[in-house]
Amino acid sequence: MTIILTNKQTLKFGIKYCGGCNPRYDRVAEVEKIKERLRETLPDSEFIYVDPKELYDYVLVACGCQVKCANHADLKFTRKKFVMDSPAMFEAAFQEIVHDET
Repeated sequence: MTIILTNKQTLKFGIKYCGGCNPRYDRVAEVEKIKERLRETLPDSEFIYVDPKELYDYVLVACGCQVKCANHADLKFTRKKFVMDSPAMFEAAFQEIVHDET
C-alpha cells in the first residue's frame, strides 16, 4: 500500500525591517529576493509582516547595517530567527532554510 501525503504544511515566515536610518544595502530588495527564491523552492510558504502576538515558523529580520537595532526579542518562532545585515547573510539564511526543509 502506498501513502501519498497531499496536505503539505504551509511554512509561515514573519518579516521584520529595521527603521532604515543607516542602510548599507537595499534590504527591501533582499527580502523580496529571498521571498521569491523560497516560493520557488518551498511553494507552500506564506510571508507576513510580523505581529508580536503571532507565532511563525521562521522570522526574517532585515537590518540595514551592522548595528542591528531592530527590536526582535519578543518575536515568536518554532524553527529559527535570522537577523541579517548583509546580502551574504540573506544567502546563508536561504541555504539553511532550504537545507532544513527539503
